[in-house]
Amino acid sequence: MSNPNLRKLGTTLSLIMSKFTIGNQADTTKGYRNTRISVITYDTNAKIAANFSSINGVNDLANVLNGLSASASQNANLEDALVKAYEVKFNCNDSASCQFKEDYPRPTALVLFAAGAISTDISTIERLLLNFYIFAESTLITVNFNSANQALSNFLNGLTYDDLMGTSEYNYTSSSSTLTRDLEWAMLQANCYCGELGTNVMYIDKSNNNRVTKYAECLIMEGWLTEEPNDVFDMCSMDNDKTRTPAYILSSEKLKFIQAIWDDHDYYIGLHKNNQSQWVWYNYDRTEFMLSGFSDWGVGQPNGTDGCVIFDSTNNGNLVWKTITCDTDSTGITNALCQSLACDATNTYCITSTGSKKKEKSSSKRLQLKDPKKFIGKKHARIFA
Repeated sequence: MSNPNLRKLGTTLSLIMSKFTIGNQADTTKGYRNTRISVITYDTNAKIAANFSSINGVNDLANVLNGLSASASQNANLEDALVKAYEVKFNCNDSASCQFKEDYPRPTALVLFAAGAISTDISTIERLLLNFYIFAESTLITVNFNSANQALSNFLNGLTYDDLMGTSEYNYTSSSSTLTRDLEWAMLQANCYCGELGTNVMYIDKSNNNRVTKYAECLIMEGWLTEEPNDVFDMCSMDNDKTRTPAYILSSEKLKFIQAIWDDHDYYIGLHKNNQSQWVWYNYDRTEFMLSGFSDWGVGQPNGTDGCVIFDSTNNGNLVWKTITCDTDSTGITNALCQSLACDATNTYCITSTGSKKKEKSSSKRLQLKDPKKFIGKKHARIFA
């Protein structure tokens, strides 16, 4: 990367990060909401220019960026840079010693600035992103500083392309007049985090420059192996975990997202009849709210006196709502689509002060159906596995 590009990079990042609280205070129970930053450069080999502990404010970041110099090498070893990022995150000297330190449930943004053709094959990079757990839970953001290089452009487009969205998620060019706003947007989107809660619901917001946008909702398919659950709530309960509820679907965007992932079997959702025989959804606090506006009833539905609803996958490949009895023992359907509120700067219940996942009691009768090869596309396997 040339010195003029390095100066532009430094100015852009300093401007954006001045809006974030940079620091290394990790205890969320004391109200700390810090953004930790490290800087890694790469050409033939990668180098850690600054660890997390080296940057405690925007001035520290600016000093690190201003101290960078252009490389004469034409190589761009992204694989080595990602290994270094893994080592930085876990404060270890090599990736082998980090391999058992995968428990890090905090939102992570990997921001890649590139000006030269990547010397590593894209399949190798995708494999690395999948194998390193922290990258599977991260949001990848790329900025192309040499869009005239078609090989580089193709690489970054392919790396950020999302099969379900049908577009690259957060892939920008340095010449864009909206680069600063776009980068800030992407970093804030990274803060919407599901981790073990499930898969972040995403859609393309046509009213916001077609940006890929995250709902603050996490979906997970729950399945039962042995004894039958009592009801849909039982399916979605994790040892009395009150943060999870049977899923509600209030928009066509969310329906399309669900259908792209879970379209090959029947399962319960949260729609049901209340005591007044009205169709209602469950909220996160397990109160009820009326079905209104969007609906996805199949032909001839709702039908009969049954009080629960499943997604029926037999309607020419399209998921539709179908009424069914709430007695899961008689239906034989032991899967339910469940929903949790995503973690962010306000909701931090999936994060502890030490950066470890809250431990949950295991249940021998429950199976979380999260196999990325079976339920999610290639790029979503990277992000949501």
